[in-house]
Amino acid sequence: MVRRGDISSSIWPEHNDFPHAQFLEVAWGDRDFYQAERGTVWLALKAAFVSPESVLHVVGFSAPIEQYFPSSDVVEVTTSARGFDELSRFIHESYARNGEGQTVRLGQGQYGTSSFYLATGNYHLLNTCNNWIAKALRAAGLPITPLYSMTTGNVLRQVSRFGRVLRESSL
Repeated sequence: MVRRGDISSSIWPEHNDFPHAQFLEVAWGDRDFYQAERGTVWLALKAAFVSPESVLHVVGFSAPIEQYFPSSDVVEVTTSARGFDELSRFIHESYARNGEGQTVRLGQGQYGTSSFYLATGNYHLLNTCNNWIAKALRAAGLPITPLYSMTTGNVLRQVSRFGRVLRESSL
């Protein structure tokens, strides 16, 4: 999650799709699995081995993070201004573009004020949402190893070494 007010419009202009939000949560994954009403074993296997497209899921919200995500581990990380700009650039470059260079909004997201967007990159067993998060943090200059980020637990263990744990349920 990032504080929307810290984002430069010249680097990540798509954040303006959520003008009333104080924070943005951004996630990446297989399109069919992520947008399914209900995940199935078939969709999970398809995502792991033959994912045709990926999506970004962007959520805008203004409640305190710990309140908006009451059951989630929360680790706060700090970057330099340049690191934050690089993180923003990484996210901006993850949006797929149509022939006119515009993002491709695919519809309402899973919860709250959110949207799905067509994304770049190929989701598969060795390139998951956790690897994407690690690559984003690495782009920000943070000491995380995407190769060792296959699971949420792996990401959280690495991030907790340089971040401040605000809420811990599985670390």
